[in-house]
Amino acid sequence: MKPLGMLNLAFLHAYRGIGQLLQNRLHWLAVAASSPKTAKICWNARFLNTDIHIGENTLVEDHACLESGKPSAGQHVKIGDNCWIRSFARIHSWRGSVEIGDNSSINAYTIIYGTGGVKIGKGVRIAAHTVIVASMHNHENLDIPIYQQGWTAKGIRIEDGVWIGCNAAILDGVTVGHDSIVAAGAVVTTDVPPNSIVGGVPARVIRSRNSTH
Repeated sequence: MKPLGMLNLAFLHAYRGIGQLLQNRLHWLAVAASSPKTAKICWNARFLNTDIHIGENTLVEDHACLESGKPSAGQHVKIGDNCWIRSFARIHSWRGSVEIGDNSSINAYTIIYGTGGVKIGKGVRIAAHTVIVASMHNHENLDIPIYQQGWTAKGIRIEDGVWIGCNAAILDGVTVGHDSIVAAGAVVTTDVPPNSIVGGVPARVIRSRNSTH
């Protein structure tokens, strides 16, 4: 490529980058202005779109990324009071919604996609690198590429008091019952009964927390 062409291309990318940066700053200002005074929203938190509701005393750290969709379609992100969204966590409504109850924490590098709706209860602890995806690619037809077959989206519900260990995956259609523990690295494909400890790939009940054995 000729030097002039390279220069023009560099200016084009710079122009696009500056535009994106300004848009992000405007979204940050809109979310901050609509949030309670007690919310703590770090300057380098990223907000893609503005239908994002943050509760009292909730902290959103630098480099956390939250994205909502179209309010007219019910697409939103809602975070309750006294929550903690750690750096590099990513929460996306993705044509659906994500709702997080009071006193819950989302640790670093966790990814939440709310296509079918994700509801997280109160007092939930989600460790780093957890993946929660409320959708699933259709894949039954071998004559069509998977990416062309669409998807299903049933939703995910994580009830109050749950603790999810690092590197766990919660797949679409699952309910994790209240006060349960999901072991590190578990892949949860079916419902978890309340007060259970589950682990493995796919996750199975190890024991009930009501049991002494």
